[in-house]
Amino acid sequence: MLNLLEPKTVEECRERDGHRKEERASRIDEALLRPKLGHQSGEPIVDGYQYGDYPSREDLSQPIWRGFLCDLFSHYLVDSYEDAAKELTEAGEMQHRKWVDALQTASDLFNLDTDALFEEGEPPEEDRLTKILGSKPADAVISAENPTLCGQMYGLGMGIAGINEILSHHDENSTEEIVRDSLKRGGLIEGDVTETVDRSKSMSHQEYDTRLGGTTVELDDGDEIKRRAKEANNITVR
Repeated sequence: MLNLLEPKTVEECRERDGHRKEERASRIDEALLRPKLGHQSGEPIVDGYQYGDYPSREDLSQPIWRGFLCDLFSHYLVDSYEDAAKELTEAGEMQHRKWVDALQTASDLFNLDTDALFEEGEPPEEDRLTKILGSKPADAVISAENPTLCGQMYGLGMGIAGINEILSHHDENSTEEIVRDSLKRGGLIEGDVTETVDRSKSMSHQEYDTRLGGTTVELDDGDEIKRRAKEANNITVR
């Protein structure tokens, strides 16, 4: 297991200053390169095609695109005509609706069983975070605010952008700034924490302590010195 306390590991992490490691386990790149739904969002989800090869709305009903539509509809990321339209265009709401109508028209023309196709795709057995870490982490620790989780991903060779991309699928509040701050708290990146939001107001002390990977200790009410240490070290004092 990766030892984030080892001086050599810490030094290497600090030298990267948030960037990815050039040589890292292939499973990380495989996880990051998994297709994502959305036009120009990552790699195209239809095998053998680049975004520039995708058909126009007017071309969808041409017989040459029947196989393409079958592959698109049967992808595990596509569950509806709306999803398919998201992959084919970045158009706004009004134009998006026209794409949906064109897809329905083409499907009817080709006599496609779209309900069956939408159910056909099989997603990978492991989610991306599990694949990267090698095991499934507990739900309670999956947060961009957790220095332990972010540090483990960073130590494995991921950069801040990649960590945020993965965690944003589990934590809607994840940002690159929060990930960087977590790595600073863990001592793997130098610099002062820049986050200004008081997150303790939106969650209980117990939850805040868990997400940050902190420790809870019992102290006498009158111990002011140790109470000040609480604020500096993320220790909840009761």
